[in-house]
Amino acid sequence: MNRKINLTITKPCSEQFENFQPTHAGGFCQSCQKEVIDFTQMSDREILLYFENRSQKTCGRFHQTQLKTYAEAVPAPVKPAFHWLGAGLISFSLLSFLPTKQSQAKVERPKTEIQIIQKKYPQPTGNTVASEGKHIVDGIVVDGDNNPMVGTSILLKGTNIGLFANEEGKFKFPKPLQAGDILIFSYVGFETKEYKIPQDAPDRISIKMEFARCDMAIMGEVAVEQVYTSKTPFWQKVKGMFK
Repeated sequence: MNRKINLTITKPCSEQFENFQPTHAGGFCQSCQKEVIDFTQMSDREILLYFENRSQKTCGRFHQTQLKTYAEAVPAPVKPAFHWLGAGLISFSLLSFLPTKQSQAKVERPKTEIQIIQKKYPQPTGNTVASEGKHIVDGIVVDGDNNPMVGTSILLKGTNIGLFANEEGKFKFPKPLQAGDILIFSYVGFETKEYKIPQDAPDRISIKMEFARCDMAIMGEVAVEQVYTSKTPFWQKVKGMFK
């Protein structure tokens, strides 16, 4: 069968989570005198397990994309008779593959080479003036919590010239830029940001990326609804016994 629950927040809270007193699972709201659980860093399975068999009300903080129906397939119980039958069939199958005396000779197996290609990011250095009115632009890309945004795409607008931020969120643009040029910063799940090179370009720039509006955090009392599905057909039950 399938366990399914649907999570919604009908009345979003207007309080600021950043102002809450931090707790082990989230933050404590002084206005409501309740702990608000932070689900934004949890996986779908962790969220499903949290709400399973939980009767008390919960105040939580979610990304909007996390307010949805959660489902997890649970294997059907296997009856003992079928269990031993399945084990016997498996044992018989394994015996049929045991090597004979003639097949016990050493067989040379072809070797497979696995080539690991590591994507290298350029290591930025200090900003230098390439020529009059042009600059080598470098900087760092971070999220709202100042964590480095590894792999952020950085593209010169109107061209196909660009690169990705390295393991520390840093970058050094490969082409000298001049005032008026626009760099486009993009990352999946975040708002695309444009940066226009000023007349007096700074030695290093810092770009802070923000979650896309469709994935902004929403907070409030969580409404948990059990979702019921139709009864499993008999043939599917029989099929599940042999899995």
